[in-house]
Amino acid sequence: MSDPELMRPREEAIDWADAGRFLRACLGARDPSLQAADLDDLTQEALIRLVRAVRRGEVANLNALMYELARCTDIDFIRRWNRWRKVFGPMPEGEIAVAAPPSPDGSALGDPIERFRFIALEFFHATNAPCRELAEFYFRGLDWQSVAARLGRSHEAVRKQWSRCVQRLKAVAPSNVGWLAIWLREE
Repeated sequence: MSDPELMRPREEAIDWADAGRFLRACLGARDPSLQAADLDDLTQEALIRLVRAVRRGEVANLNALMYELARCTDIDFIRRWNRWRKVFGPMPEGEIAVAAPPSPDGSALGDPIERFRFIALEFFHATNAPCRELAEFYFRGLDWQSVAARLGRSHEAVRKQWSRCVQRLKAVAPSNVGWLAIWLREE
């Protein structure tokens, strides 16, 4: 193995300028409508794919590999372009959907009770309050008698703890300018 050609990494044996010209010619022949900037970008993308392919294993026919890489790069470009056009292009006539204006009562944001449940549970979780467990029971509709039995505490202790939890939530509400403050004022 004294042959210097065998000692060099495979990617060093490739004339990258020639490879770039070959890939550019293949891409240009596949899609003559490509703009010069797109053709440059696709050539670079194909060259990167070529480097990766050469590093992965031995290449038996470099021209065939480059032709296939140019074909795959062009197909990927067309797919990206079509996807872009579908997402950001104009909608066909008759398919234009106009969103309903937001309702003044906030129902566009979903069920207000569900929003309150989420906010309350997240508040108790964020403040590490022992109230989260009670709030989960409350939102499941369990009565305090069964909750007390499940927790092994007295009914009165559970009821008082829940009352303190509600007071904590009400104490925070005035600093909240959103719907939580409005909901608590309505009670």
